[in-house]
Amino acid sequence: MIDGLKLTFTGEELHRLLQERAARHRGAIVRLGVDDDDAEEEVQLPEHLVAEMIERHHWRAEVLDFLRAHLEAADTYRLGPHDLEFAELLPEAPDEVEEERYRAASGLAFQVSQLVRSLSRLHDGVFKMSLVDCDSTADAEIDTGVGDMP
Repeated sequence: MIDGLKLTFTGEELHRLLQERAARHRGAIVRLGVDDDDAEEEVQLPEHLVAEMIERHHWRAEVLDFLRAHLEAADTYRLGPHDLEFAELLPEAPDEVEEERYRAASGLAFQVSQLVRSLSRLHDGVFKMSLVDCDSTADAEIDTGVGDMP
């Protein structure tokens, strides 16, 4: 019995697929590096963003090449969902799905940042309260900004 979803690939098949994915990243590097003066109507990305995108594509191509170099052509590989995603073996998601993932990740990141800020303020308040010599609870509330905290 197989635990979870596992897909079976030959080493040769994985080698070919990883080579295709790495080539796709190298193609993106070339496209990003071309300064298209005829694309005046298109929105041009800032240079630092283009540089970051090129760096990311370069890194992913290197990762995929590394994986490919360590495959044994005669072996059979069983890959789970994490392996498939890491090796970029799943079909590319439609733009709507990517946008939804981005919004979900951005929303989660925003919620986490708000939580961190709140905890930071609470921590600062408790720290201030421990440093300030207060005679009354009201003074402690004013100094800390924590409110009704004991």
